[in-house]
Amino acid sequence: MRGSIVGFTLAAGVAGAAASAAAQPSTAPAQPETDVYPAEHTDRPLLLPAAALEGTALLEIFDADYEDAGGVGYEAYTLRPAARYGLAGAEVEGGLTLALHESDGYGAGTDALRSVDFAGRFGVGASATAGVEVSMGNPTTDFASYGAAATLATKQRFGAASLELGAAAGYTHVASEGALDTINLRGRIAATAQLARTFALQGRGELYWLDYTGSDQTMSPSFGWYLGQRYGVAALFAASPTLDVIAGFDMLSTGDATVRLFTLGVAARRVP
Repeated sequence: MRGSIVGFTLAAGVAGAAASAAAQPSTAPAQPETDVYPAEHTDRPLLLPAAALEGTALLEIFDADYEDAGGVGYEAYTLRPAARYGLAGAEVEGGLTLALHESDGYGAGTDALRSVDFAGRFGVGASATAGVEVSMGNPTTDFASYGAAATLATKQRFGAASLELGAAAGYTHVASEGALDTINLRGRIAATAQLARTFALQGRGELYWLDYTGSDQTMSPSFGWYLGQRYGVAALFAASPTLDVIAGFDMLSTGDATVRLFTLGVAARRVP
């Protein structure tokens, strides 16, 4: 739990640094209030404008230590291309996770295609969204998993800062005989401070609870469930009206491993 306290304190501190001059929060709209997509990350809506298209590519570097395997190390590089498209009051999104490289040993997989993900979201009121996510993990292997989750999110502005809150509840089924299905609950917070028109700093934290429902307890912590956590920071740079550059660092605790995650990516969009 110590990591979660640090992460949430960090996120709150980033928001407070830029919001000290703002007495009252303002609602961040689910969709843009003007025809110009904001350069400021704190002013951006949760949903893309209708007919807008955004593509992202994230390079992720994992450096993990597995506690239940005597501290065995594991390193991996993944690429996550994704795209989302705006509709009237809604958006759809799809993406892949591709393994570029990983070390041998505990945690290593076999196929390059690690996941296929889809999501749909729609606006709820002035500043919130609701949606559904579906995913397929390791879809080309004998231990493929299939998951679905319902999601909620909201965003509030505080002067030169914004605060995002999100929650999700879902279920994941693993096709392999004797493998573990999971019930999962997630909660996240992201506080963003707009330090300049084109540059923002974000602190973020996430808690997630997994309950294993299968019979093979050798594949999970001995108590059958765990509370994981993730916390980190990200630098967000609007390089042009249509291009963002993203760099981040996160620490994750997954019940049996401690993971250091480095992220570097770009996002490009076309707004009509």
